[in-house]
Amino acid sequence: MGKQMTYYMSFREFLQVAQVALEEGCVLLPAWHTPEPPTPLRDLSGIDPSRGSWFFLLPGAPEPTFVRDRNGDYFLSEVTLDTHLIETGFSVQNERGLWSWERLYIATYAVVDGALVPRTEEATRIYDRLARLVRKLCPLRTYPIGNERPEKARVSADIAAQAGENGQLLGCVHSRLHPRSPSETAAQMQTLLDALSDLPIVIINSPKNP
Repeated sequence: MGKQMTYYMSFREFLQVAQVALEEGCVLLPAWHTPEPPTPLRDLSGIDPSRGSWFFLLPGAPEPTFVRDRNGDYFLSEVTLDTHLIETGFSVQNERGLWSWERLYIATYAVVDGALVPRTEEATRIYDRLARLVRKLCPLRTYPIGNERPEKARVSADIAAQAGENGQLLGCVHSRLHPRSPSETAAQMQTLLDALSDLPIVIINSPKNP
């Protein structure tokens, strides 16, 4: 549960969002697994334009910790940082030429010592400022899909210019035009299960009724 917005945005346009986050005191962290524990980025120069998924770590957050997956790579342990992290990123093209969507997301609660701790008003303020900018950069656009219900998505000017006349190179539109086969769905589910297997398991003990 949290606040979120999905969108399509280019690397060039994402730099505007990242700059505002840096001005607010955030640092950037990669949202993928890395061979070494990543160093938080405090300027735009270190952002990899080929990697679309990132985190904004909010000011005042606890020191980030990293755990290792079964391949020995490091990834961010998000459990106690949930309300201090904003999930973010920009669109990249996959091997089929389709543009990926990203989202701006922040959790409502974090789990700290088994208790749910709500995010702060300051975290909400920073998220809302970034969300306003994303809405400005990525207005809602409507793409026709034959006789079916049109697909609406937040798409930036850069991506709209490269997404095809009817948005057929956007992941959300393409999935409606060309639904996945059962074998493709099974392969995607296996990829998701493999990724989930690397995540730590958190057990929350509910207080017993008297």
